[in-house]
Amino acid sequence: MTSRIEQLMERCMRDEATEEERKELLELLQLSENEEEAQRVIGIALEDTAARVEGDLVGGDQTGFANGMDMDEESAAGVLSSIYRLGDRRRHRIGMLRWGLAVAVLLCVVWGTGLLFRTRESAPVVAGVQPRKDTAPDILPGRNKAVLTLASGKAITLDDAKNGNIADDGDAQIVKTGNGGVLSYHALGKEGKEGSAFNTISTPRGGQYQVNLADGSKVWLNASSSLRYPTTFVGADRTVELTGEGYFQIARKAGAPFFVKINGVTVEVLGTTFDINGYDDEPSLKTTLVEGAVRVAAGGSQLVLKPGQQVVSEGGNSLRIEPDANIEEVLAWKNGTFNFNRLDIETIMRQISRWYDVDVVYEGARPGGHFSGMISRNTSVATVLKLLEYGGVHFRIAGQKIVIMPN
Repeated sequence: MTSRIEQLMERCMRDEATEEERKELLELLQLSENEEEAQRVIGIALEDTAARVEGDLVGGDQTGFANGMDMDEESAAGVLSSIYRLGDRRRHRIGMLRWGLAVAVLLCVVWGTGLLFRTRESAPVVAGVQPRKDTAPDILPGRNKAVLTLASGKAITLDDAKNGNIADDGDAQIVKTGNGGVLSYHALGKEGKEGSAFNTISTPRGGQYQVNLADGSKVWLNASSSLRYPTTFVGADRTVELTGEGYFQIARKAGAPFFVKINGVTVEVLGTTFDINGYDDEPSLKTTLVEGAVRVAAGGSQLVLKPGQQVVSEGGNSLRIEPDANIEEVLAWKNGTFNFNRLDIETIMRQISRWYDVDVVYEGARPGGHFSGMISRNTSVATVLKLLEYGGVHFRIAGQKIVIMPN
């Protein structure tokens, strides 16, 4: 009798599985009691597909390879090029194919939940990577939490506060709304009396928050970030100060440009949507424009961005434009996902560290190569690491610490 895993795998490999069926298959494959069945079914899928993919490689048919892998053509071409760079292509091909197809099964299974593949230019290829048999401790993902600091210095823990009026500060009423993740400012019309005051909202590691400013602009803060801003905007310009990462939707206001200052870089906005990633532990500061126009200034240089472009600043001095930014990757955090696009393990683990509030330690040589994939940020850290493990990363969890071990 055909098992449920076989039925779901067949539907998945025919690209007929619904999102619910893919999630069900992923859950079944992860159960320890299904380990032998999972290995058997995946093995059958590999054997059935390897010969066809081998033929596609010999004939140079990248489209066939993409279809067999259940990938888009661009991703498949990237995997192909990594295979060709291995040197002795013939010697490594079957090993890489079996590894790649095993990950392709995961890709098929967890589309919408999580997927991962790895390209390695110089390391030897293993013919198959088995997941851990022990169960890693579960570390839950981040959530809506932040601390609001008023002009008086009083700190309010927003995740503990009830919805409704939080405080009146300066010329604004501060209200917590939604599902505990939105803070809104409403001008009270008292200019010249109390006037404007400055507030700061700060998210910890494992936190995120949205703040709606008094001018109608909206800012989403990623984990380990902060925004300092006036409770109401008075005067010829609107200026805020950012640390970490924020996604901005700026309300248009004639004669009052909007400025974001971060790490020696100033972004001038007239009315637009953009993301700034300026974490201190990242090698560069990136401003990515989604809609409208912004001017980025640093170290005496200025560049004007068009939608879809990104300005990169290294050390707050030089500026350069990336003309074709990966908007989906840049905005993944705001949309509730991790989106890894040929990232090294350190870059990935910095994101994981901030969102799951964990420390990352490396033992010995760090895993080489680059990883690509997507997974929900609502997933536990054990699930994210399990997917990384299919790409050959070994780890252990000790409390709030993740130890990355050498291959």
